[in-house]
Amino acid sequence: MVKSTWLLLVSGFFIISSCSHEQFSEQHRPYYNDHLIVGIDTNLVRLSDSMITWLSGIRLQNGLIETSYGSNLVSLYDNALLALVYLQANEHDRAAEIFSYFHARLSTEMLAGGGGYFQFRNAFGQPQGNRWLGDNAWLLIALNYYEHRTGDMQFHAMQEALHEWIRMQQDTDGGLWGGTDASGAVIGKVTEGMIDAFNAVPGYLPFHDSLLNYLEAERWDFGDQLPISWPGSNYYYALDNFSWGYCAFEGFPDRVLDEADRFKTTQWHAAASDSITGYCFDEDRDVVWFEGTSQIAVALIKAGRIEEANTMLHELAKAVVRQPAAIVGVGLPYASNMGTGYGGGLLWSGADTQPCTAATAWFIMAARQFDPMALNYVKGIPDNSKFW
Repeated sequence: MVKSTWLLLVSGFFIISSCSHEQFSEQHRPYYNDHLIVGIDTNLVRLSDSMITWLSGIRLQNGLIETSYGSNLVSLYDNALLALVYLQANEHDRAAEIFSYFHARLSTEMLAGGGGYFQFRNAFGQPQGNRWLGDNAWLLIALNYYEHRTGDMQFHAMQEALHEWIRMQQDTDGGLWGGTDASGAVIGKVTEGMIDAFNAVPGYLPFHDSLLNYLEAERWDFGDQLPISWPGSNYYYALDNFSWGYCAFEGFPDRVLDEADRFKTTQWHAAASDSITGYCFDEDRDVVWFEGTSQIAVALIKAGRIEEANTMLHELAKAVVRQPAAIVGVGLPYASNMGTGYGGGLLWSGADTQPCTAATAWFIMAARQFDPMALNYVKGIPDNSKFW
């Protein structure tokens, strides 16, 4: 499949549904971090419009979205991302519908037991799995944007509860526990979750300063000058710590984005009959992780390297798929091929063929030059706390 095939696919979508799509484009102008950034690629924005249509088409009756169509698995993180997609597209009511679902469970779930919303639930709403720090932090990031964009305070109690629960995860050494697992046991300290939480909690508090002290002492390689994922393991570095670290920490060095090339790879994507260049989860470079590649694109845009970001997004655009046939629009699968994910576990069947909510949502945000961490980026971190 030649590189231009995705444009033909998207053009076909516009021919089929031009009336409804033109109405969407006119009424819902994309939101680009409060201003239009020079260098926006209109072809990518048009493709992202068709992705929004696909995401909206697979939403459940309760307003939430599955990790992929028919998976019967609903992720807190995915739904926080969907809310952010709607916020940047000025679809505030649709974002509010997602928040309303969780707000209705503030007492029965968020504030019950050890606290925190569950990482997963089934399509009928039955929660399961861990109460994961990072996922709850992403819900707070989305809520912060909602209140900032709309001035609507109806979910403020949920914001405050998430804010307090996240701060309660802080250990005496400044690090944050990763939440609790299904048995109620405390989850270890996960670097990317701590980065999420640093951004999600507004301002610069002793909470933030203590967390930076921990990250400096335990999650920073002073030789390479890079963030560590799992000290002492074979998976020492992870891609999302590079992209999210750059987006969350003021003055994080541009060099970190260059160092992300250690994850860069080219893999064959059978569904597209083409090779895709992007970034892997880790340094084994056996798969292109589409979600993570879009995250790097967001960071590159933040660095002013828009042409590089657009190049990456055009690579991902070759991998779009339209499934199921009954749903209008296109989405991105999770990965390019059946390799291994972070930590060495094999990816699941369909990871390279079924459109995935998180991968699609991050592509949309990158194509529209929307950085979800921009709102709480400027915290006034003291220079002596910037270990980078």
